[in-house]
Amino acid sequence: MTKALTSWSYSRWDKHHTCPLQFKLEVLDGRKQPDNPAQARGQKMHKAIAGWLTQHVAPGETLGPPPAEIGKAVDLAVQLTQFDNKVIEQQWGYTRKWQPTGWFGNDTWLRSVLDVAVLYDDMTAEVIDWKSGKPRGTHDDQMELFAISLFQRYPVATHVTTRLAYTDFVHSEFGEYPRADLEKMIAKWEDKVRPMFEDTVYLPRPGDHCKFCPFSRSKTNGQDCRYG
Repeated sequence: MTKALTSWSYSRWDKHHTCPLQFKLEVLDGRKQPDNPAQARGQKMHKAIAGWLTQHVAPGETLGPPPAEIGKAVDLAVQLTQFDNKVIEQQWGYTRKWQPTGWFGNDTWLRSVLDVAVLYDDMTAEVIDWKSGKPRGTHDDQMELFAISLFQRYPVATHVTTRLAYTDFVHSEFGEYPRADLEKMIAKWEDKVRPMFEDTVYLPRPGDHCKFCPFSRSKTNGQDCRYG
């Protein structure tokens, strides 16, 4: 029996938006995807950078050398060590009314993971998301959700800058979000996630992504999906 959806994250929404059937099989039915080398590499990168940025240094000692996984983003990572009012690898939960709550609370509706968030002295903030691999496509939806998460967590923040920082290339992408747009952004996401929560049929949505799907026709001889 397919379980009911009670909470979401950007990755869940993105999966449903890409293909409702794959979303059902993986998220609701618990069908595991095979190991993904690129995903494993990304997880290792995130862990290495977080460990370096959060290490404790005794008085009089200096920070150790950055790990190799920081790659082309090393200058940015070094700059981040100069700020005290930052948080690293945060797991933030929000209620149905977009209010902060626990990660696994009974009222947790949205889960958002932030790699780095910095609140500056002028009450502006920045959210940094580390990316490995080649820059491809846009991540505007993900960045907007990051901005909402920070605004809701830090009511004093007046403006959020989001930055995608790539570790394999000297490349960053930015977004700018004033608090004045918060209500409009939340209303937009209410509309975006509604189809995911109201879906009961989970029809496949064929496209280029089918070639990578473990449930495609070519991977399962048509047992799971007639496409791909």
